[in-house]
Amino acid sequence: MKDETQIQEILERLARVEQQNRRFKQGGILLVVLACCLLISAQGVQKPRIVEAEQFLLRDAAGHVVGLWGSSAPPTQPGPVLVMFTEKGDAGAQLSVGQSGTALRIKDPNGYEAVFGTESLIDPTSGQKTATSVASLIFYGRDKAVIWRAPGS
Repeated sequence: MKDETQIQEILERLARVEQQNRRFKQGGILLVVLACCLLISAQGVQKPRIVEAEQFLLRDAAGHVVGLWGSSAPPTQPGPVLVMFTEKGDAGAQLSVGQSGTALRIKDPNGYEAVFGTESLIDPTSGQKTATSVASLIFYGRDKAVIWRAPGS
């Protein structure tokens, strides 16, 4: 009888040890899974990159400035501007947005210019300054005089 009791106690102790061992294994697996989740989630969250500047210059292989994206100086027309330069360094095309409106200016090497959008015009006879709407198209000659515009005056 004594042997049977001892065997029964040993079997009960063995069952408890095996149960503890299973719990330790389950806890270890749970810790490993949580650690992996934390690592994966930490890699997934990226801080957005922000680049700030007042001006960006685009240069060709020789180092010449061929484009500019930035904010124009307040005396002219404050606001964002995008300029593409000719080989001579003149502004060949310019898109600007400002308080007085938006305009796209295109110039050719011969001095002619086209402006689509808002433009300040001065009447040569009266000297009165007027602003066109954004739905305007104006062509200037070499002498900077208006040669055609729509809508007409």
